[in-house]
Amino acid sequence: MWAFCCLDAHEHIDQGAVVSDPFSARRETDVLANMLAADSTRIDVLVDSVGVVKGDVRLMRGEIVHVAQGVDELRGALTILTRHSVAMENIVTSLTDIRGGHSKLDERVHTIERAMPQLLEARVMAMRAVIAVVGLVLAAIVGLVLKTGVHP
Repeated sequence: MWAFCCLDAHEHIDQGAVVSDPFSARRETDVLANMLAADSTRIDVLVDSVGVVKGDVRLMRGEIVHVAQGVDELRGALTILTRHSVAMENIVTSLTDIRGGHSKLDERVHTIERAMPQLLEARVMAMRAVIAVVGLVLAAIVGLVLKTGVHP
């Protein structure tokens, strides 16, 4: 483009008009043709670059879809994890209640164990009473047998 704004070495000014020699016009045409060829090459490179960018954008769309699917899967997994967390909290609460009940049972067992000697003594006395009653019944039977005089 600078060829239009600058005078060539073979040009000269005649009464306010620029007159060029015939070789100068040819050179201007060659310069313009070279500039157009360079611009055409640049445009071709840009078109190729745009094609590459379009391809990259298509690939990125596919990757974005995969990322979105992954996010959906993570959302589902997080929902399940939250449910499990709530279930675990419920289990911990239940275990705490069970431990409280266990400690109450421990207290009751200790109370019963302290009273156990009396229970054992009562059992021994009940057994002695049963044996005494059975002994008295046997003695009464023997007394009746002796009194009636039945001898084999």
